[in-house]
Amino acid sequence: MAGVPQSASQLSHSRRTTSEPRGSNVVMRQDDAVSLHSETGETISGRVELDSPPWGFCLQITELNRAIFWITIEGEPGKHEAQLWLSMHGISRERVAELGRQWADT
Repeated sequence: MAGVPQSASQLSHSRRTTSEPRGSNVVMRQDDAVSLHSETGETISGRVELDSPPWGFCLQITELNRAIFWITIEGEPGKHEAQLWLSMHGISRERVAELGRQWADT
């Protein structure tokens, strides 16, 4: 999926006051800067709106007019499901359709 990290190591962030380790030990806080790197080479950046480990996180995406990107993980051990939700405004219908095609192709 374009723009979605394929592993925790592809999520990077920077806290305003300290440097944190990358990868599965990342602790995000509201307003931390983040970057997501996709398999297709895309990078999207933004800010953390909410982090709720281990159940998911919500980001504001700069490149998509501050769109809200929410990833949640639900279910019992061994039967987890991940949901992705993207809420955009002020983006052309063509760009939304393009993102839909990219997401459907991965």
